Amino acid sequence: MDGLHDLELNETVPKRRVEHGNADDRDREELARLGKKQVLQRNFGFMSMLGFSCTMLITWEGLLTVFVQGLSNGGPAGLVYGYLLAWIGTLAVFTTMAELVSMAPTSSGQYHWVALLAPPSCQRFLSYLTGWLTVAGWQAFVASACYLSGTLIQGLIILQHPGYHPKLWHGTFLFWAVAACAVFVNTVVSRSLPKLESLILVLHVLGFFAIFIPLIYLSPRTSASFVFRKFLNGGDWPSQGLSFFVGLLGNVFAFLVAIGVTSSIAILLSLISIGSTVALNDVLSLTVASLFLSYFACCSLLLWRRCTGGIFDRKLTSRDAANLPQSSQLSWGPFHIPGMWGVVINIVGCTFLIIVIFFSFWPPGTPVTPSTMNYSVLATGLVVIISTVYYAVCAHKVYTGPVVEVMVPVMERMNS
Repeated sequence: MDGLHDLELNETVPKRRVEHGNADDRDREELARLGKKQVLQRNFGFMSMLGFSCTMLITWEGLLTVFVQGLSNGGPAGLVYGYLLAWIGTLAVFTTMAELVSMAPTSSGQYHWVALLAPPSCQRFLSYLTGWLTVAGWQAFVASACYLSGTLIQGLIILQHPGYHPKLWHGTFLFWAVAACAVFVNTVVSRSLPKLESLILVLHVLGFFAIFIPLIYLSPRTSASFVFRKFLNGGDWPSQGLSFFVGLLGNVFAFLVAIGVTSSIAILLSLISIGSTVALNDVLSLTVASLFLSYFACCSLLLWRRCTGGIFDRKLTSRDAANLPQSSQLSWGPFHIPGMWGVVINIVGCTFLIIVIFFSFWPPGTPVTPSTMNYSVLATGLVVIISTVYYAVCAHKVYTGPVVEVMVPVMERMNS
């Protein structure tokens, strides 16, 4: 029996409606509409959630660690316009993702949304493949975050102690230290995490001014023409436009969202850096390629449903909603951009994702040698091939899609 549509359920949710209940009651009803029980405590308030969001986005902090790629391929003007392009594209992508979150606020994320949006004929396979891509992307992201943090610490040591001679294995041990700190915070002192996130919010805001005021005041002055018109092609690409898009990934990474810590695999990945930092960077490029492929699956399917009328409006009557296709499992949530603007933003987001995914497989410059080749296309391809073969051989027999734990009567779901 299939997970989303045919799974036999042991209980149903009561038919009462929550008109003026508290936040827990509303959460419980929203999750029940998706076949999920509420099991997690709501420990985060507004300020701690805002701090958590800033911790995940690390926009200006991330840009400081990856701006060299955009400076080499693009130059000062490329960094400025690339940042604006990445900001607009990311805003479009996550506005679309926010609509999905509003429809189905589950921690399952992309693979659950794909299962709800995809046609029944390929629903389970696309959901399974999206789940693999998401896992691969987050494993790579944890490794990249720990690696960048470790190298930043190593850079500070070099700055303060000129006699220090850095070794590759030094960075690996710093990698492990960062991962261990993250595990400690998320396990031993997890109850204090909301307070810690509020503190991080303060540091995020104050740190912005503490870093950028000295940079602006002490840095050498250049003309406005140099900042807004000077493009560089450090990768020796055939055209400046191609160089710009290759360097765009640095700005994109600065907007990438971080969730969770899966340190065991990240620690194993860190061992690669002892032998070759180039090989590790190729593994870390899975972050952009895999996560953005999972985002594209969600956004493109939402665009298809949106244009074909596959998502009903909560304002419809029960009789109108009953005439919709049975495969429609979603109604628009509280956050929804209706009409043509929603379609335009959805298309902009999909277009941006295609551009980023395509150029995430490009090397940083020419001529390309085995040591400078970007092997992320191989790593991403292996994830897709392995997951597809495994699904065809045995996973299709056991994977039924997102697990449904409670059932809401159809008419009640359509009126909720």
